[in-house]
Amino acid sequence: MLCLRPGVYIKRALALFTLCALLFVPCAAAADDGAMYLAKLRPEAGAAAEEPFVSVDAAELRRLLQDDLVVWYEEDALVSLPDASAPLVTEESPGSLTVTAPRLYGTLSPWYEDRMWHLDLIGAAALYDAGFTGAGVRVGIIDSGVSEHEALAGRLAPGRNFIDGSDDTTDTYGHGTHVAGLIAGRADTGCIGTAPDATLVPLKCFNEKNTLLSLIAKAIYAAVDEFDCDIINMSLGFTSNSTAMAEAVNYAASKGVLVVSAAGNGGGSTVYYPAGYESAIGVGSITSSGLIAARSNHNESVFIAAPGHGVITTHHNGGYTQVSGTSFAVPVVSGAAAALKSACPDLSPDELCEILASTATDAGAVGRDDYYGWGILNLAGAAAALPQGIRIHAEDDGTVRVSNHSDADLSALLIAAQHFGSGRAGATQVIPLTLPAGASVSVTVSPNATVLYLLDPDFVPLTAPVELP
Repeated sequence: MLCLRPGVYIKRALALFTLCALLFVPCAAAADDGAMYLAKLRPEAGAAAEEPFVSVDAAELRRLLQDDLVVWYEEDALVSLPDASAPLVTEESPGSLTVTAPRLYGTLSPWYEDRMWHLDLIGAAALYDAGFTGAGVRVGIIDSGVSEHEALAGRLAPGRNFIDGSDDTTDTYGHGTHVAGLIAGRADTGCIGTAPDATLVPLKCFNEKNTLLSLIAKAIYAAVDEFDCDIINMSLGFTSNSTAMAEAVNYAASKGVLVVSAAGNGGGSTVYYPAGYESAIGVGSITSSGLIAARSNHNESVFIAAPGHGVITTHHNGGYTQVSGTSFAVPVVSGAAAALKSACPDLSPDELCEILASTATDAGAVGRDDYYGWGILNLAGAAAALPQGIRIHAEDDGTVRVSNHSDADLSALLIAAQHFGSGRAGATQVIPLTLPAGASVSVTVSPNATVLYLLDPDFVPLTAPVELP
């Protein structure tokens, strides 16, 4: 008699049960007609196990399950973009905010002049005036592509078409170009976007309204590993949780990439993903009165609210258009994060979120609520909250970034020390640094160091001690 350990027996039994389900349940019969599955494979599967997931048909999935090579699997699913030209909404939901008279930063045309409220309401001029415009920050746009446009000239980087594998990221649907303008749109006479000097990376996953979840997940990994994006804009959402998508978003966060996504346009409490994941931030939409738009979803995924109702942006066929929906509040926040990161490149996603949340204009119920999240995006407050002076940021890999945010040159000693059980500390490294005003430098400290000290040449502390991860 063959005896199996209980854990092995249970694992085999579960695999057999799953296999039987694939063989006999009605949905599996439909899958045989062309359904595809996403599967994470065990190390025994060989090189394919090194991928975040593989796409397989039902027959191949049965074989993999039978050989006990599957960690998890799920059916590939359709994901939809909102309509490219969403109708405007006139109703307004609970919440109120006193809005002061706007101060225009610039105008694109007389027609545009009185419609620039989305920048004025959030105090975007505070970042513009300080020179924090997203320069050097790369924003990946997972959407329908981005078309060439006069207001985006010089800010479109090469991307990828995940539908056909080409480098043609032309927008034939419109949605992605609308999003791009609200991040980095700029003309000679004024701005549309909150980060008018950011670099945009089009990651085209939609030809029209629908695409596959697998393409979006692949685009997230590529945004991090291949296109070196600092921020990923996902003006999309779906109501079904997905292991593949959750792992992709978590991976981006683990690599220091901020994921910003839409809370959804249903006007109810349904949670949309990826906004619903803890490692992403969800954005709700407000009107020019500072009130939550009627279609903006309200639930625990809402982190912050931003203008998204009746905003002007770039059209994929040239010119400008007016759009509404949480899809268009998302790029306002993505651009804001890019502008802040251009001021302090070493800001982590958590630190960006802390600045955005702590400076948001409270609206609706006091404190965080499901309509506004932490409040309405406030770039004047965020600009004032940026780190001043000298800053040290330590990464998990032993890399340390020292930034001089002051207006004077800096000469300093970075001392890496090791704390012993006796309570004493001993220096393991002394690194002389010379940093011009506004400059940053990255150094690698010894692996046994536990704390950092930054001192001037006379050993006067310049920062508080920083514990290493």
